[in-house]
Amino acid sequence: MKILTVLVFVSTSVLFAQGTPADRPMGPRPLRGPVATDEVKAYLNLEQAQVDQLVQLRKDERDEMKAVFEKITENRKALREALQSTSPDASTLGNLLIDMQKLRKQIRETNENYHTKALAVLKEEQKSKLAELEAAAKLRPVIGQAHGLNLLLPPAQEARDEVMVGGEGAGFGPMGMGMRMRRFGAVGRPRR
Repeated sequence: MKILTVLVFVSTSVLFAQGTPADRPMGPRPLRGPVATDEVKAYLNLEQAQVDQLVQLRKDERDEMKAVFEKITENRKALREALQSTSPDASTLGNLLIDMQKLRKQIRETNENYHTKALAVLKEEQKSKLAELEAAAKLRPVIGQAHGLNLLLPPAQEARDEVMVGGEGAGFGPMGMGMRMRRFGAVGRPRR
């Protein structure tokens, strides 16, 4: 028991002495700022130069479309004002809607153009891994409906539940005992 207490104390001291990683700020990430790329970088085995190139392409795309988004905002305001007038002019409303449709098409074309440029940054093996992501993305509606029917738990809940029962994410606290005991063969709980 004394060894376990010393082990817990030493481990906790080491963790507190390390502080927080410099590249990962504490708290939630701001809505605007650096794009999170760690997961996709690891999954696709992207080099940092590729990530930098992709981030720059995305910035260039946003810069290019800024004027289009401003025009859409102006059109929406004009459309709202035209609809709220006492006698809306059908011709004005129609022209605004046609302009909005053209602007949306311009956004789509610009997005497709930059998408093609982004794909050109990838190597062939990275493109095949990306195809797996595309297939998984098609399952989003199914996953959402399964969550709605409570057939799947949200990922955060699963992780929290796993820690609470001493799963792989459990630490050195009392709940972490299950993980260490299973490793040493003391508990035979079947793994999922």
